[in-house]
Amino acid sequence: MKALKFFISGILAGFIIGLGGLCFILTKTYLGASGQVIGSLIFPIGLFLICVIGLDLYTGKIGFVFKDKTITISRLLLMLLGNLVGSVLMGTISYLLFKDNTAIMNVTKSLVIAKSDLGGINIVTFIIKSILCGMMVFLAVYLYKKALSDFMKFISVLIPIFIFVLCGFEHCIADAFYFSFNLSFNINTLVLMIFSIIFNSIGSLILYEIIYFLEKE
Repeated sequence: MKALKFFISGILAGFIIGLGGLCFILTKTYLGASGQVIGSLIFPIGLFLICVIGLDLYTGKIGFVFKDKTITISRLLLMLLGNLVGSVLMGTISYLLFKDNTAIMNVTKSLVIAKSDLGGINIVTFIIKSILCGMMVFLAVYLYKKALSDFMKFISVLIPIFIFVLCGFEHCIADAFYFSFNLSFNINTLVLMIFSIIFNSIGSLILYEIIYFLEKE
């Protein structure tokens, strides 16, 4: 029963990340250049809701694996699988809703091409962006846990996630949404998703080690 709860919680978290991704694409489509900034401000609401509800988002939990004994490897794998299922589900729904909207699909396609063209991607840059994304997500969740008021909890999530979306850092669950929205799952995108999962995790764990080293007396 617990395994099923973790999996369903992961699906819902991935679905919410997908909603954030959809809002980002819609703002880029309809608001032009300013849509990048506005969409980056809207996207963090998804993680804030995930934190408030207490859902299982892999990139929000992996950094705490050495501190929180309830975060086991099996739970992490279940939530990651659930996140991917929920994100792909939202991407598929988005495709069915907007496949006839040329403007939206063109923005989605351009975003996916920028992410998945292995011939045009500097893999070192991709790795760095994935590590930095992992750091920003960990920082958002860490600050949320430390904040003493609801307003500060929201700001704590808003700022790091705004940074990662605006800078185009690579988030494995969000990328799964974009790839499924554009029906772009292939060997290139699967390889890049594996890379982003690995290096999102490394980024989270690096920042965990730095913060908790500094907090030691």
